[in-house]
Amino acid sequence: MSPLLSSEFDTLLKNCGFTSENKLEMFTMGRNSILMRVENIGDIYDSNGEVTYGAIKIQALADGLYTLMNNNMIAFTSTVEELSLTGNQNKEAMQEKRIKWKT
Repeated sequence: MSPLLSSEFDTLLKNCGFTSENKLEMFTMGRNSILMRVENIGDIYDSNGEVTYGAIKIQALADGLYTLMNNNMIAFTSTVEELSLTGNQNKEAMQEKRIKWKT
């Protein structure tokens, strides 16, 4: 990765809410499709015993990645879909199909 691209990517991540306690993995899933897995790898020892929460702007990240890779020359529309942890079905379908225990 060129230093310029690396710098722009770092800026994009920071603008979308990523910190040093976040991990981003990206996998190509086909043409114009990627799977992004975001993980919070921080713990209470990283924040002096306090629980911290952060928000990641996934839509802004998807738009920024497209713009970064295509030099902002092509009009586009991106769609973000939240998947189950296994990545094989969308979150709503997973919640509908899960076992509902009688309590």
